[in-house]
Amino acid sequence: MAVFKSFQFFSIALLLSSSFQLLNVFFFSGVRLGYARAESIEQFSAVQLFEKGLEHYRHNRFREALASWRQARIKYYELNDYHAVSVTLSMMVVSHIAIGEYSEAIQRSEPAFQLAKNAQDIDLQVQILGNLGIAYEGAGQYALALNTYQQALEKVKLLSEDLKSIKHSHILGLAGNTYSSLGKYEQSIATYQESLEISENINDTIGLVATYGNLGVTYFQIGETNLALENFKKSLHLAKMLDNPPDIAYVLNNMSSIYRNQGDLPLALESGYQSLEIAKAGAIPELEVEALTNIGLIYEELDDIRQAIDYYRQGLAKAHLLQNPEMTAMALNNLGHGLYNAGNLTEAETHLQEAIEHLESLRTSLNDSHNISLLDTQIFTYNLLQQVLVAQEDYEPALEISEAGRARALADLLKSRTAFSISRTPSAVNGAVSDSPVSETLSIENIKAIAREQNAVLVEYALVPEDAFRVQGRQRGNVSEIHIWVVHPNGIVNFYSQPANIQALQLKELVNQMRDSLGRSQSLDRGLANANLANSLKTSEKLKELYTMLIAPIKDVLPSDPERKVVFIPQEELFFVPFPALQDESGTYLIEEHTVLTAPSIQTLGLTRKKKEFLSTTSLQDFREPLIVGNPDMPEVLNLSTGNMTKLSTLPGAEIEASAIAISLGVDALIGSAASEQVIKDRINDASIVHLATHGLLEYGNPEDTGISDSPGAIALAPNLPEQDGFLTSAEILNELNLTADLVVLSACDTGRGNITGDGVIGLARSFIAAGTPSVLVSLWAVPDSPTADLMTEFYAQMKYGQNKVQALRQAMLITMKSHPDPRDWAAFTLIGEAD
Repeated sequence: MAVFKSFQFFSIALLLSSSFQLLNVFFFSGVRLGYARAESIEQFSAVQLFEKGLEHYRHNRFREALASWRQARIKYYELNDYHAVSVTLSMMVVSHIAIGEYSEAIQRSEPAFQLAKNAQDIDLQVQILGNLGIAYEGAGQYALALNTYQQALEKVKLLSEDLKSIKHSHILGLAGNTYSSLGKYEQSIATYQESLEISENINDTIGLVATYGNLGVTYFQIGETNLALENFKKSLHLAKMLDNPPDIAYVLNNMSSIYRNQGDLPLALESGYQSLEIAKAGAIPELEVEALTNIGLIYEELDDIRQAIDYYRQGLAKAHLLQNPEMTAMALNNLGHGLYNAGNLTEAETHLQEAIEHLESLRTSLNDSHNISLLDTQIFTYNLLQQVLVAQEDYEPALEISEAGRARALADLLKSRTAFSISRTPSAVNGAVSDSPVSETLSIENIKAIAREQNAVLVEYALVPEDAFRVQGRQRGNVSEIHIWVVHPNGIVNFYSQPANIQALQLKELVNQMRDSLGRSQSLDRGLANANLANSLKTSEKLKELYTMLIAPIKDVLPSDPERKVVFIPQEELFFVPFPALQDESGTYLIEEHTVLTAPSIQTLGLTRKKKEFLSTTSLQDFREPLIVGNPDMPEVLNLSTGNMTKLSTLPGAEIEASAIAISLGVDALIGSAASEQVIKDRINDASIVHLATHGLLEYGNPEDTGISDSPGAIALAPNLPEQDGFLTSAEILNELNLTADLVVLSACDTGRGNITGDGVIGLARSFIAAGTPSVLVSLWAVPDSPTADLMTEFYAQMKYGQNKVQALRQAMLITMKSHPDPRDWAAFTLIGEAD
């Protein structure tokens, strides 16, 4: 089970420690039986070599251990003792992990496992799988690590009772480490808690040391510093009882980080130096890197930048020797930050660029959910490099980096699920041209080309943290500054920097207050949106403040022609801003002067355009027809206040809306029981347009049921009980659908919301785009039933008159606001993706 992974400034990922010792401690007793079995000089010689390797290993002389075990392995082969060969190979794997040679560890694991399988040694198979998972994680292959741990858990079930519990606990701990490295902190904590319970029941002190330490790390990652410190103290107490210097050193290093975070710098420095001394004495290179970097962070907070940089450089030199991409990226990132603070921008840029190359190398083997989480832990490196470039007035390269740090997982999905890609650009690492489904970063030429193809002005926002120095994992902190790029079709790029507060009001707070005033609803019940009526004066005030922050700085370079498209590329909370409703000082709404839509990234915008072109050139359009759904027979949901299942309310306005739209498009609407989940799934892939006028549920969907985490959201349909519950979830959309629809309209509440991550908003809208539609129309709050029906009916009428999607939405908003002037009635909807 892995012990304590250090967290450093802009944590790139959680790092391995001396964990291999824990998982393999059970090898030792088994091997000593070899002396008793030795019946010849050759056998005795082989055992001696193996024992010599163990002695080197105990004293952290890992290369010497490898040398002894290589000789022992040869002798065991000559003796045809293949079980002993397997054990020896397994210990060689452990040593390769210890010195960061993960590819060698992975390579040796396969023959070791096969030999253990031939010998029917289940315990040894579990050991090998556990170590293989550690090696995969060290190599950044997280999906393979988790899969390997699952295989190990299946093998654990076959063990004897005296081994089953302890091995189960340790493998769970390893899986918890991988979830934490991916930024999946809730899943990590749950896995650790399960491991902790088992270890406590069997008095497994070694396991308790590890689990308490890893829980401390993960609690710190989510900002729970008191819980983190509590767990570290428990771990330190037990580690001292065991007199295990490496474990003591790791706990001290992480406690040093806690003290630094809490502002107790003298205590932080004392703990950091204690950890470093133990690491040097025990020759633990991973811990040396972490301790050196941590001490550098403390000196940076003490404003001793020269001393900080010196420690960062020492840490980087050690990290390079380990050949661990995560650790190297962390060390490069922190050195880059120190150089940035010292004003050495050129060298800071060089190191941060190198850090990003290492980060990019970690993304090739992950599924979508894991890719999202990994990217979420890496956003600060992209952000820091962006700041360094802006400080040098290199605004176009800064835009490239801004793009590189957003919606990459979504771009990977789009690229892997289609027969096209934007471009084939040389790899940043080795110059090779890649056909990989992993998305490549866009050059400024790519970005300008997309603006030209779209014939649109692109406006990209990037949020700069106020004090990222103390921010870990997904904890974003306050925003101090907004970077804004405006890319014109003619290739001109404008850059602006804007303070991110109005009268000391933080951006996130301002966005939340604006949404509250517009009628935010947690129920996502379209029919109940009127329950939270806004004060129009307060709403107008917030919309004007956001206009001042987001639009006023760029107003003069936006197109004067209201028919020209303006595509906003938001970030984080800006995804929840209703750009059409932003008001200038005179009270004019932005939609009155501009035609606006949004996209998760410029790269995504280019990919949705390619998808649109692909659909228009196929014969699919010859047989597709619209799929219009309105007011289905509603399913039941759990009422949290009563604990009972409650049927969702009917939506008469949605039924009227769907019927009117269906008539205009020449098809029949699916109403009531006809709009069953199964019928929709059977027809949706072949539809030209999908319109769903029903309830949306933001957080519906149990990851244990769907198999996907971080994909919240569902659309209410008629249930086909007991087979189907009546909810089309984000996970089902992502995994099961292959859409050919040119447009999906989610005429329900909050369908544009979801979990904010480094990859954008994870929810219904993202799932539909990933499933194949180039355009999706979604809402940002709980929309009222009747005005929404008016808006949607007008939207389709405008498209019938020859307007494209975004023009039709603009005209529908302008017409609807005449009869429903409150922006909460007409401004909730935004078009994401392709405008035409």
